[in-house]
Formats: sequence, C-alpha cells, structure tokens
Amino acid sequence: EQKIQLLEPLWISVGGRFDRRDGHFSAVNITSLTARTDAGKSSESHFSPRASFELALGEKSKLRGAWGKYYQWPSLNTPPFQALGNAQLRAQEADHYVLGIERQFPSDVFARVEGFYKNMKNLIVDQNPDLTANQHDFITNQHNLQNSGSGWAKGAELLVRKKIGSRFLGWTSYTHSISRRKLSPSAAERAAPYDQNNILTVLGSYRFSRGYELSMKWHSHTGNPYRPLQSVTSTGGGGFQTVYGPDNSARLPAYQRLDMRLTKTKVYNSWTISYYFDLINVTNHKNVLQIRHFTRSNNTGNGYTLTTEEDTQFPLIPFFGIRAEH
Repeated sequence: EQKIQLLEPLWISVGGRFDRRDGHFSAVNITSLTARTDAGKSSESHFSPRASFELALGEKSKLRGAWGKYYQWPSLNTPPFQALGNAQLRAQEADHYVLGIERQFPSDVFARVEGFYKNMKNLIVDQNPDLTANQHDFITNQHNLQNSGSGWAKGAELLVRKKIGSRFLGWTSYTHSISRRKLSPSAAERAAPYDQNNILTVLGSYRFSRGYELSMKWHSHTGNPYRPLQSVTSTGGGGFQTVYGPDNSARLPAYQRLDMRLTKTKVYNSWTISYYFDLINVTNHKNVLQIRHFTRSNNTGNGYTLTTEEDTQFPLIPFFGIRAEH
C-alpha cells in the first residue's frame, strides 16, 4: 500500500492484497456418509486491489472515498453442514464503495455522513433451503451448496459526536440500509438474513470527581427477517400439513437494549485499578431471537393443536468486574 499527496489538499492511497489457498482434504465418516473435512477448491488465488482518497475542503471539512475488492474463502463454518461434501466451492467476491463527508463544527461538535454500496457475486448459497441437513443428499454427489448466489447492500450513515470539556462525551449514529440476496440469476430477490433497515445507537459518558465515570448505551434496530408460517391444514386421521411463506418475508419484533456502567478508577503506585459495575439490558426488554411453531394431533382424529413460542435473548443481568493495568 502506498499513500501519495497529489496536491496540497488531496491524498490518495493505492494498494492490493494477494492470497493463495492450498487445501488438503481427508475423508471422514459422518452418519455413515463419506464427506470431506474441508470445503472449497484445493488451490485458488486472488488479487484484491484497493484505493481511497481524502480531499480537504477548507480547514474543517474533508471528503473521503474508497473502493476495494474482497474475497472470502469457503470453510467448515459455511452453513449448512453439507458444505463438507463440495470440494468445488470457490471464494465469494464483493466490491465495496464508500463516499462520505465530515466536518468539525463549533462547540466541539463533529458530524459525518457516509453512503455505501456493496455488490456481491459467487455467493455460496443452498439450492434447497427448505430441506433439513438430514434430508440433503451426500451420496449422489449433487452438492446443494453452490456459488450461484449474488446480492447487494446499500445505505447511508449519519454520525454526530459532542464533547463538553473533559467530562462529557456523547455520540449518536443512525444507519439506513437495504440488503438483498438471490439464490441464482433467475431467482427472485429476497431480504438478506441480517437485513436491518434502521439502526440507531446513542452513547454517552460523564466523568465525575474522585475517579467515577457513568456511561450508558442504547441500541435499537429493525427486527431480522425470518420465514413465517402461513397456514396449517388437517389431513385427517390426526395428520396435518404446514405451509410456510417465502424465506425472509416476515420480520421479528424490533431489537432494543439499554446498558449502563459505573466505573471507579484508582491509582496505587504504578498500578491503575478500575472497578466497574454493569447493568446489561436495563429495561429487561424481551428481544426475540426466533419464532418456533409446534404442531401436534389433539387426539380427536382429525384435529391439531398449534403452539407458538418465542426464543428471547438474555434478561436484565448485573455484572461486576475489576481491571488492573501496570
């Protein structure tokens, strides 16, 4: 990477990254099926160019932009489990674009606005997402994971930071984004698994006398997409059939969380000791991780009972800790 000053207010940076992957495969037995212990091609090379610029617009404003190409290798962590059976997977590819402007205002106020766009291809996707891992066919060598996916993400972020002397620091950021995926060139677009259209974060900290500091952080975002249950139909004799909607066509409730921390710092000779007390999820908000449906016969011969459960994250948690630095 090399940074160059073309003009007095203009700097550019150009660079690149070269990666080569050499894998070694060995066979293992998984539920009586032979699969590889690694995923992807045994040898693959990529060059990733990067470029950015910074243009001063007077003494208090800057215009920044960047572009880069990125690759991500397939691995054992590539869901679902049948990635083990495909040694032909290639690296996923993405182009990132960022353009933003920042400005320092009077009274220690800093603001930045950035727009971003990401184009993705060769994404590793499951061609049969409606099947469970046990239903996927290892034996016929018809790999359900393929590099046929594509997608994009775009959005903008606003950040505002404020300082008041040496005691108070606070900032807030808001991001609006949209992220879409396709299983194949002919497939319909769908929301990405973690498509969160609105993200708001507010953070503030205040330093009191005698080494005390109080900080708070509030975070909220649009609920993650999920696949909803549309209907359940009785088939008679105690049987039933469930019908689900399109993948990621519904959303979980919005996520909200407030955390607080009180810190006491003291200096003992050459040691700095910090005692801190945290309250995580102060409001005890029930953030939903997933919605599950259970359907079973009600022993009437042709009826069923549908039960819906919500799995939530952790409740209000107090936490105490000590940190020592020498």
